[in-house]
Amino acid sequence: MTENEIIKLGDSFQAEVEEIVPHAKFAFGSYWSGSSEDSFGGYKQELVLKQDALNGTAYQIDGIREYIHYTTTNALFSILNEGEIRLSDLNHLNDPKEFDFLVNHCSIKMENEQIELFKRSLFVFSMCEYNDSEKDDFNMWRLYGNNGNGIGIVFELANESYDWYNYLVGKVNYNNPIAEQKLCKLLNIAKAYQEKGLNTRRFSALIGMLLLFHKNPIWEIEKEVRIATFCEYDPFTLESSGLDSSPHWGMEKLSFYLNSRSKESAYISHNLENKTLIQINNNQNLDAENKLKALRNSLRLRIKKVILGYNVPDQYCENLQMLMYKLARHGTPLIRVEHSKWRNVFDS
Repeated sequence: MTENEIIKLGDSFQAEVEEIVPHAKFAFGSYWSGSSEDSFGGYKQELVLKQDALNGTAYQIDGIREYIHYTTTNALFSILNEGEIRLSDLNHLNDPKEFDFLVNHCSIKMENEQIELFKRSLFVFSMCEYNDSEKDDFNMWRLYGNNGNGIGIVFELANESYDWYNYLVGKVNYNNPIAEQKLCKLLNIAKAYQEKGLNTRRFSALIGMLLLFHKNPIWEIEKEVRIATFCEYDPFTLESSGLDSSPHWGMEKLSFYLNSRSKESAYISHNLENKTLIQINNNQNLDAENKLKALRNSLRLRIKKVILGYNVPDQYCENLQMLMYKLARHGTPLIRVEHSKWRNVFDS
């Protein structure tokens, strides 16, 4: 194919994609060194991973600024000590077939090779919608908060605008036929353009990430919001250049382990706001203008408060609050600690 034929094919694909995902942008801009099955003339074609791609879709977070993540006390201290959260690949999900839900539900033809590539290259961190009027959810304590013996971490979105790159924060859809039909149509369009010679090796990363925002309706009580990113690596060498350059700015790390099912898995360490600020300000390779750009283009979360489960004793609450004050003297932002609203129910 000639360069003009490639551009025309990309423009045509862009036009059809925009009818379904209005703000998704298609680009040829990133140079791909060496040979690649999904590149032409040294240029790789890809839908840009930018948060505004979700504008006007069922996945848009609609100005939600606060989220809660139910977990264990050990996980809380890991997050506090490392100053980061971990986005796990899809091999780590409780339901290993979760990514296949919409693929199977809509009878989409996707090769096993593409599914496996997405399962090792897509990374997620799960939270739930949160607001101070409704506070924590009893069902979520039972599912993910160690039956009230765990922790609920309330995260706050620190970005003033939604112009970060490479991470999508989106609502999960559980029973939305219109959104399902649109995504199925998008997958069929991508498949047709593969047959024409566009991105022959796999579907766009953005399309794979949208599949993450659909789950079986039995999980609707979760009201889940997911942070998702894409990082492809060589499964034989475990090497990837995806985290070494913009838009990640070299601030994150890809790590590997064997999960409980003896499956090779990986996670991405994503810095919380305080650690991001420190690393950007200390980066001698960035001038003032690029430091501002890195700050604007990074997804920044901060911990607003920690909610203790309804079975956690009062003494633990007091000791944790004291530890928070000590950590604040070492540069960690002071984090408020409170008990679950369900505490009084179980005390009575």
